[in-house]
Amino acid sequence: LNLCSERIPGYEYQRYAHQFHFGFVASSDGHDGNAGDANIALDKHHLAHYAGSGRVAVFAKELTRASIYDALDARHCYAVTGEPILLNFTLGNAEMGDRLAAPKNTELPLHVHVAGTFPIKRLSLYKNGKSYCELPLNGLEEVRYDGTLPLDGPASYYVEVLQADGEYAWSSPILCEVDDKNQ
Repeated sequence: LNLCSERIPGYEYQRYAHQFHFGFVASSDGHDGNAGDANIALDKHHLAHYAGSGRVAVFAKELTRASIYDALDARHCYAVTGEPILLNFTLGNAEMGDRLAAPKNTELPLHVHVAGTFPIKRLSLYKNGKSYCELPLNGLEEVRYDGTLPLDGPASYYVEVLQADGEYAWSSPILCEVDDKNQ
């Protein structure tokens, strides 16, 4: 959370997104036995912190320890705060966390699906650590976007979701590389 939350300025994930290829997770520093539930509204508000609750969501093939660790190792995961937000982001034939090689100037199919717990306030696509575009919203808790994205050179893309209640989700980046052999 410290790396990309607007709640804590100065530690932006965006600084590093295009330099390193790592999966994105969130966690909480709760000491009350309720991991991922550090919320000011709890009856133990003295144990809560202003940064919010962090959780990691994982796209595992099955619900086993080995499959979950395999998914984390493949960066098929994303970070979320507050109540669970469903986030699915694919580019070309790559899932979040993957590497993708494609010829330069290829139009890559882009798919984003978000199912939140409050209306989606902002849905942003980042390229090389900088805001690239805002995806269209419908004022609802669920948003689906399908479009294309031109691959004009090596780049790292990820999606950020902000709900009306101030909770976030961030996808692991998809690292796109230009495949010069197939041009």
